[in-house]
Amino acid sequence: MAIETVTRRELRSIISDALRDNIVEGTATAGASATLTDTSNVLFTTANALTNAWIYIHTGLSSGDEFGITASSTAGVVTVPSTPGWTATPNTTSQYEIHRKFRVREYNRAITQALRRSRWAWLTPKQDTSLLTNSNLLNPLFTNWNAAGSLPTSWTNSGAILSQNVVSLAGLVGKKITVRAVLESNVTAYRLQVTDGTTTVNDAHDGSGWDSLSVEITPAAAATALTCRIEHATGSSLTLTQDTGNNIRGPYAVKITESGGNVAVLDSMFTASPFNVFDYTLPDDFHSAHKLEVENGGLISPGSFQTVGDGSGISRRGRTPLLQKEWTPYSGGINPGSGIHLEDRYYRPSNDRALTLHGLTTPAIPTADTDVITANVDAVVEYAVYWLTRSLDPTMAAVSLNRWREARDDTRVSYPSNSRIINPL
Repeated sequence: MAIETVTRRELRSIISDALRDNIVEGTATAGASATLTDTSNVLFTTANALTNAWIYIHTGLSSGDEFGITASSTAGVVTVPSTPGWTATPNTTSQYEIHRKFRVREYNRAITQALRRSRWAWLTPKQDTSLLTNSNLLNPLFTNWNAAGSLPTSWTNSGAILSQNVVSLAGLVGKKITVRAVLESNVTAYRLQVTDGTTTVNDAHDGSGWDSLSVEITPAAAATALTCRIEHATGSSLTLTQDTGNNIRGPYAVKITESGGNVAVLDSMFTASPFNVFDYTLPDDFHSAHKLEVENGGLISPGSFQTVGDGSGISRRGRTPLLQKEWTPYSGGINPGSGIHLEDRYYRPSNDRALTLHGLTTPAIPTADTDVITANVDAVVEYAVYWLTRSLDPTMAAVSLNRWREARDDTRVSYPSNSRIINPL
């Protein structure tokens, strides 16, 4: 059976068709406080033909409203209880569906049950990328920018301060850390500031072009976070833009304009400690993983997933270990735990930009009608029909359950070589 991609709304329509409960679907042509009119689809020859059925608006004005129908006319007008009535008057944006046997929330619960029952069988590729450089700071070279293009990814502009926390404070407690910033300015008010929540260290720009600002700090056990900041000591706000013309270490820099008109260019900000760590948390929506990859640095051997828990290093194209990993196994030692602890003690990459995990994921449980589901739709439909009819029509339920088993079994689980299950789901 083919794996298809549908929304929860589309899947609900298919299931209600299978149950012969998809009475009407359409778009309103008009509406009032307690009526919806559709002169194209709700044209029944008998008045009140839809009485006691349920109407649900899934898109547009009054979206999410569901009421029992109290009356319907041959002119395409459906009436619902005036109290409480629609939350908003339906109009031509209001798309609806009408069922008699089951309410929408019952269909949605059936879809959830069907996916939970065997979503592990419908695996699709997935990748997750986390920024990783020769620094405890994420994206210190400002190579990734948000959609608006005004702020580099993982950095925060509080209005007067550009700041970011390091990846893992726990790995730095008690170790002397050197934090540097490469900054161009013509005023001394710009400064680098590092704080661990207890101790704060500053280094001001010398006010004459490019300067390498540097501070040393040893995070204490009581430290709450190691935060690196670029700020204007007297400014009230900062405006950030991308700058490609002034840079030394990377392709982009940050142009910082202070409220008073002072301008600086921040090329990079990084930690120069010989002991860099990176704690990578495995995403919850991965079912299995088969490859770790460092951008611009080659592949990390996928064989590392075959030796979970043995403490072996992760090699990069046959070199001495680039990153040393530590897995925390689940009880039984079969699956890795929730994260990977990486330490670049052996080789400090100068061009690595990101760590990417390649693996497989299963369909997410939808929470909205627009949520997309990638699965064997036939199997989901048959199990949903079984779940909805198991008490009302045992014969239909039994037939649907058998069909679900056949459809599920026709979808073969296929893992790439070296796959390891990291979240059984």
